[in-house]
Amino acid sequence: MDPVRSLRFVGVGLILVVMAGLAAESAAVPRVPAPVGSDRFIAKRAYAGDFPDPSVLRVGKKWYAYSTTVASLNLPAITSKDLSRWKVIAKRRGTHDAFPTPGKWVQSRRVGRRWFANTWAPSVARIGKRFVLAYSAPVAGQAMGPDLIKKYCVSVAVARRPAGPFRDRSASPLICPPNTGVIDPAIFIDPAGTPWLYWKTEQAPRQRLPAQIYGQQLNAAGTGFAQGSAPVQLLQTEQPWEGILIENPSMVAFANRFYLFYSGGSYAKPSYATGYAICESQLGPCVRAANSPVLTSGAGVDGPGGASAFLDRAGRLRLAYAAWRQGNFGYPNNKGCLRTPEGCAQRHLHVATLTAAPDGSLLVVNRG
Repeated sequence: MDPVRSLRFVGVGLILVVMAGLAAESAAVPRVPAPVGSDRFIAKRAYAGDFPDPSVLRVGKKWYAYSTTVASLNLPAITSKDLSRWKVIAKRRGTHDAFPTPGKWVQSRRVGRRWFANTWAPSVARIGKRFVLAYSAPVAGQAMGPDLIKKYCVSVAVARRPAGPFRDRSASPLICPPNTGVIDPAIFIDPAGTPWLYWKTEQAPRQRLPAQIYGQQLNAAGTGFAQGSAPVQLLQTEQPWEGILIENPSMVAFANRFYLFYSGGSYAKPSYATGYAICESQLGPCVRAANSPVLTSGAGVDGPGGASAFLDRAGRLRLAYAAWRQGNFGYPNNKGCLRTPEGCAQRHLHVATLTAAPDGSLLVVNRG
């Protein structure tokens, strides 16, 4: 995910609040598109609208999916029994934010009775008796690069239930290097039950630096790094289709191998795609597969990316990703889509099925 996404959230009733916030920002901050629309996000109702950077988790017989902010929610959450039909999670009437309390370090603003933080690319895992959310959010009072874009860093929050409420009581982010941002955290629980965290570096657009993906072992609770551990670089931009951007890392153990999925290119273009590398261990070394990218535009969708890998009940490799409907890509910047977003460009949730060939290469069986 890149910085221009920071204002793609929307709640139709919140447009004036958002625009007021934009006007108050420093003149040094570059202009960005106005907020965009998403299908209505209503408690207990079916949902098939905007759902970028999905993370999927199985709890009992239910599947839970979480995404980058939609409808001005810090953590949109939906549930399904079949990975196909999804409903909005809710404990009460109205929309349900599974993450109502971001960390104190997060740049947020009051929206009604809660705080909105414009969080990106969540990852939720069950660790012990709790559920751990890794997320990225803008740091209050910090910017980076010549354009002074918002600096995003990574932290974790915990909850007793998969529907939340998740809470981050930290005073500072878990990962926040001095000269770069970090986004797109992904938790991976390996076959031995050890938790790991992966993320990507985030530079200002005009810095033109290669994006890098890192991994590091978490502690047993998943709320900090394991003692004596250190971050390890697994990948950086390399192939022409990736351009200067790789993001959304997702590690999975399947068919006696470790696979690291990632997205490359610009999320708003049909050239955006999902690649993968085969890794010797949880921390590499990782080598890009010969048939990467494995998921590209076609079969009715454009720009499939922001993927997260997981195994279903039958042990099959699944890949949750978001994609535009073919020919309808890029968030619109018009008032009509703010008022009536249905039918306007949105990134919809898909769940693909993959299988491994004897040599370890992956093949898409069903794009979802």
